[in-house]
Parts: sequence; structure tokens; C-alpha cells
Amino acid sequence: MKRLLGNIVLAIIVFAGLATSNQLIIKGPAEPCEFKRVQPWTPMVSDRNLLNLERESMLAFPRPKRSVAVDTIRVCAIRIEFQPDSTPRTTGDGTFDYRPREEAPHPFDPPPHNRSYFQSHMEALQRYYLAVSDSQVYIEYSVYPDGEELAYRLPDSMGY
Repeated sequence: MKRLLGNIVLAIIVFAGLATSNQLIIKGPAEPCEFKRVQPWTPMVSDRNLLNLERESMLAFPRPKRSVAVDTIRVCAIRIEFQPDSTPRTTGDGTFDYRPREEAPHPFDPPPHNRSYFQSHMEALQRYYLAVSDSQVYIEYSVYPDGEELAYRLPDSMGY
């Protein structure tokens, strides 16, 4: 009984709403509307240069102003190793790994860790800073000692 009464009340509300609402007139297929803007796909970017930045085009990122002087950073990479030991408190034995690449225990940073290895790291550092600074920072480097598999050896072990 309650359900029937609820359905009757709902039907009265729906019919009363339909009776008082405006009629929707369907005229047929709609005509495409015109855009109000003259150039609808032009980006809405301001053409005022508030910060006086130079750009290659309106949407390009600004380039930093190049100075005449290039900053040079000098790096001295010194290969130093410790006395060999086998203590479990440290990783490795304190010396450089000169094994061939085929005997590498893992695929990243493979041996041999000789002079060429460190020179290639320094060259990568040099190229990185040239790229990110837009050729404004130059890394000048040297790797010591000069021998391919030489290193200065400290008198103590790595755990000292």
C-alpha cells in the first residue's frame, strides 16, 4: 500500500512538472555556428616582452644572454688506492679493478677501472657541462698518474 501511494505521488509530481514546463521545439538539423574570434587557433600568448628576453620565435623558450667570457673549471682527478685487505667491513679490497670487461661481475660501470676509464668519465663530465651551460662552462681536466694501470697507494688499508 505504501509503495502504491509513493508511486502515485511520484506520478503526480512528474505530470505537474510536465504541465508547467515550456515546450521544446525541434526545428531540424542545426547549422554550424561561426567562431567569434578572427583567428580561432592562434595561441592566446601575450606579445609583450616584459622581461626583455630574446626568443627565436614567439613560443620558444628564452635563451640566456651569452657572455663573452667562458667559465673554465679545472679538475685534477687523482687515482688513489689503499693497501689490499680482505676485511668484511668494507666493499672490495681497496685496489682498482683491472679485470677485463668480459669478467665483470655486473653490467654497470664495468672494469677495467684504469686511466682510460677515468678519462672517459671526465670527458662525459666536460660534454655535459658544455651542453647544459650552452657552451659557457668548460671543464679542463687531467688524470694522474700517467700510467694506464698505475695509482698512488696509501700506506693504510681502506678500513683505517
